[in-house]
Amino acid sequence: MLALATAINDEILKSEKDAITLKNILDKKKFKVKKLKIRKGEKAIKRYGILGLNGVIEIKGKHKKCR
Repeated sequence: MLALATAINDEILKSEKDAITLKNILDKKKFKVKKLKIRKGEKAIKRYGILGLNGVIEIKGKHKKCR
């Protein structure tokens, strides 16, 4: 089974390092997710090119302010 690519605020994560950084941010609850969407097929390819071939998980949100 092939993995889906991940895009944060319309910027696709291209490396393993980006994915690890994302995991740390989400685990520490520093990022507020407003919208989560999965794009597959033709729509993903039109928006992200060849990187969207297997599908893309789109996450929209913003960083929480530190106090």
